[in-house]
Amino acid sequence: MSARSIEATDELNRTVATIGTIVRRERKRRRLTVDALAKRSGVSFGRISELERGLGNPSLQTLQRVANSLDLPMQQLLADQGSEDEHVVRADGRYVMSEYGAQGAGPSVRRELLTPRGMTTLQVIRSTVPPHFTNQHAPFRHIGTESIFIVEGALEIVHGKREVTLRSGDAMSYRCSVPHYWANSTDRRCVLIGSFSPFED
Repeated sequence: MSARSIEATDELNRTVATIGTIVRRERKRRRLTVDALAKRSGVSFGRISELERGLGNPSLQTLQRVANSLDLPMQQLLADQGSEDEHVVRADGRYVMSEYGAQGAGPSVRRELLTPRGMTTLQVIRSTVPPHFTNQHAPFRHIGTESIFIVEGALEIVHGKREVTLRSGDAMSYRCSVPHYWANSTDRRCVLIGSFSPFED
């Protein structure tokens, strides 16, 4: 493992540990058990237990559910640990988010975070969508606004009742609160860059 990778891993561990401390403190302040928080948030008991111990690899969606259940703004849960105005994310130090899988044992989307984990106002994610992937069985639906740019390949996006096919060089923006899903019906992967603002007015 390179020095940069070790540094990135150490920073990730510190961030998760800090988030876990905040979750545990706020849960106890509200006199909630781990089980009660799990039921309230829809996040499993084991995952919350891991999070509070600074373990695991929590997704943004998981953290959003926990924050909502504790009536916390995401800014507080994902408070930036640094004071720098500039951040560099190296190619070999990207945080790989939990992969989003198709139904059953189908292919899954690899998602890499290009912005620092502590950044709450904007997240930029590089997604690699494998051939013949679709999450039609479990559409995305969450708060925020997303803009995506297709780097290579093609992708079908169904947003509500509207279906759009994007190809290399195309871009699209949409509200994430409307159910939407992706489909790659080609024999080639699709690579896209998505900028995501986790808040809505």
